[in-house]
Amino acid sequence: MLRRILRVFSPSSTLEGMLAYPEGKRIYREFHSLRREQMDQDALKVINRLNRHGHRSYLVGGCVRDMLLGRRPKDFDVVTSATPTQIRKIFSNSRSIGRRFKIVHVIFRGGKVIEVSTFRSLPDHRFEPGKKDDYMLKRDNQYGNPREDAARRDFTINAIFFDPRNESVIDYVGGYDDINNKAIRVIGDADISFKEDPVRMLRAAKFAALLDFNIDPGTLKGIKRNKNEIQKASTARLLEEYNKIFRTGRSFQIFQSLAETGLLKAMLPEAWNASDAGKSDFA
Repeated sequence: MLRRILRVFSPSSTLEGMLAYPEGKRIYREFHSLRREQMDQDALKVINRLNRHGHRSYLVGGCVRDMLLGRRPKDFDVVTSATPTQIRKIFSNSRSIGRRFKIVHVIFRGGKVIEVSTFRSLPDHRFEPGKKDDYMLKRDNQYGNPREDAARRDFTINAIFFDPRNESVIDYVGGYDDINNKAIRVIGDADISFKEDPVRMLRAAKFAALLDFNIDPGTLKGIKRNKNEIQKASTARLLEEYNKIFRTGRSFQIFQSLAETGLLKAMLPEAWNASDAGKSDFA
């Protein structure tokens, strides 16, 4: 509580420096192609009910990104001002999961799941840069507001909200422009972001290959500086990403991107050194 009070009365340059649009830029329906009818109807039901209970709620992340790119998302995720406890009270057909950050799964007929998370705030070290050696996120249960939630996400293209009430896109970090420019750009300080969650570097390479985007030069330099941080990532997180990669149908392109960034050697040094990878098409 004290941390949040002090934040109100202290300069917010750290947060605002991470935001392209500190007050949020709304792109209204006249200027984009997203419509309610294209969205998952169960996700819209979740948002509508949360709104009726007084909780601000949006679609967020990969589903918004993919829809803007003309792709059909596999999942539609919801983010809201409601806490997990409040969400559970509103939806009897739900369960809480997660340890690092609690989220709620709202379960529909046939076992279909709509994932609902609460707006998160930035970790303390984002407001005291340089005072900590270990930035790894171990717990992430501090709740925040939409602009803080956008700022703490991995890449700008994954930090865009869609408000079904008026079919507007809400952008705090410049993700809408980066989608149009086909750029993968980290949010905020690349060194801190990749130390917080080293798997973000792997995801950058994955998105670049999957979406045929380019990694922003500053982000790419950050990956190369911090590539060895990937060795600190949990085995479970890495296996989860590997499984996703092998299911994409573009695993060769993704591993090529990993090699170009130096991540492949950092992730699998013994296999890399024992192979001819340095002389192969990956090099």
